[in-house]
Amino acid sequence: MHILAIVALWALLVPGVVFASELAKLRTGDLKDLLATPLGGEATLALEAQGKVAPAEVVLRRIDPYAKDARIVVVDADGEREIGRSTWLHFYGREGSRRIALSLSPDGRQVDGLMRGADGALTRVSGRKDVFGRLKLQADARMDRAPGGQELESGCDGGRLPGAESEGTDPALAHPPPAKATDDATRQAVLSIDTDNEFMAQTKIANNTTTANNYLASLVSQLNVMYEADLDVTLVLGQVFLRVAADPYTTTSASSTSASLDEFSEYWRLNYANNKSPLVLMLSGKSAGEFSSSGVAWVIKTGVYCDATGVVLQGGGTFGHFAVNRVFEFQGSTAADDVRVSGHELGHVLGVDHTHCTNGSGVAPTNAGTLDQCFNGESGRGCYAGTPACPLDFPNGSIMSYCNFGPSSGANCGQDVQLQFHPVHKTLLNARIATNFPACITVSVANRVFADGFETP
Repeated sequence: MHILAIVALWALLVPGVVFASELAKLRTGDLKDLLATPLGGEATLALEAQGKVAPAEVVLRRIDPYAKDARIVVVDADGEREIGRSTWLHFYGREGSRRIALSLSPDGRQVDGLMRGADGALTRVSGRKDVFGRLKLQADARMDRAPGGQELESGCDGGRLPGAESEGTDPALAHPPPAKATDDATRQAVLSIDTDNEFMAQTKIANNTTTANNYLASLVSQLNVMYEADLDVTLVLGQVFLRVAADPYTTTSASSTSASLDEFSEYWRLNYANNKSPLVLMLSGKSAGEFSSSGVAWVIKTGVYCDATGVVLQGGGTFGHFAVNRVFEFQGSTAADDVRVSGHELGHVLGVDHTHCTNGSGVAPTNAGTLDQCFNGESGRGCYAGTPACPLDFPNGSIMSYCNFGPSSGANCGQDVQLQFHPVHKTLLNARIATNFPACITVSVANRVFADGFETP
């Protein structure tokens, strides 16, 4: 195990201030040691004291963000062709209740990362190699702003239900999962990702399939600072389509995300019904503006995740394990900027509604005793209808909240929505995931890997 020097990343975050702070300079030798870490191997980052924060250590484990049978398929003018996986090195780390995901280019010159603090607040991590061969890490203490200071807008167009939900305590809450013995996730869920040509053509991808590969691997690694910590499940990439040529998705940026979800779901029902990934996500470049991101997903509240490959509803639409995220497109945006909306939509697919639509017993939708009262714009479907107010337990809202929405429907609690599930949602989702284990949610590969990277029998 290598020991590297780094300053206390989370000690530098000042609420309400927009700045990028230098986190560390990894010397050439330390950087080489980090890049030499084998799959399953670990490197310990020694945190220096900062202000009132005592010295501490972060254990980084090198992870493989791909399922064993993952396929990355490029769809271009010549048809379909399979390409290799990202060559970047991906790490997941923890120190107490804090989590960090780092993705490094093989030459150590670039970093894409994300931190989740003890309170669930997010920090974007980036890095560049200087002329002396040292890797400089930087943290942006605000995730609600682009590097140029422009305000970012993100939201969900709603978790779509296939029909009326009956009231009553969710049966999953009656059987909470056993306590975990370790911090390592014991379960794994495969995430399949499709793209449209607008996603591939946007500035941060520029139709470069290598760049897209690195972005997707970073995105799924960063999602795990929430999913692995809160739900005892590691997300890994499965089937991936990178559509450089004309794609089958005809909705435009002026179309609603719900229209995009219907189109996407129906195409996958007709063409990929044999895909048993419990989660299928569309990443789209059809955002309303470069500083805007939005999403929508179906809510799978009952049944087996991997059986939800597409059911045509009587009232229209194709229900299933599908979600859409129209990503940020501004210059300098990274996977870290798209984690929040993607993580929110995948939470819907796994089966939970918004916090302003859910009560302490897991009932949703409901307008009484909701987990928070941040938003009243969904009162038409039976959610909270009173005056919006910020919650005390999650000041900026949990991942399934609308606390970042402002007037006239929202409480405007701040854009830094915490990247963690509300305890009621954690209990509910852990129980649901357990009912799908090991059929569709499987044993984590990370728990079958030695430090030298070889799997056990």
